[in-house]
Amino acid sequence: MGKDNKSDFVGQLEKNVGDTWETKHSLPLSDKSNVFLVYAMAFIQWFQHMDSNTFGELSKKYLNKPIQMKTAGCKCIHIVGVYMTLTLDSA
Repeated sequence: MGKDNKSDFVGQLEKNVGDTWETKHSLPLSDKSNVFLVYAMAFIQWFQHMDSNTFGELSKKYLNKPIQMKTAGCKCIHIVGVYMTLTLDSA
């Protein structure tokens, strides 16, 4: 996956997880150990500016929101972002 493509990313996750994959529209309550995976681009598109006036205020809200959303058994939050390979042409 050289390109950041949500459908490829989720498709690969589904393949790796196998039959235990289950799509949810909200986080299920659980006291079992679990991990919260946040796709950064979708997160930003969903929450947008969060009534922030400055970038500093927005960045704090972006940091705190996944922490507020996690379940009681959540041991780790992974925030997956866009990656790019940049090649500088010396010509």
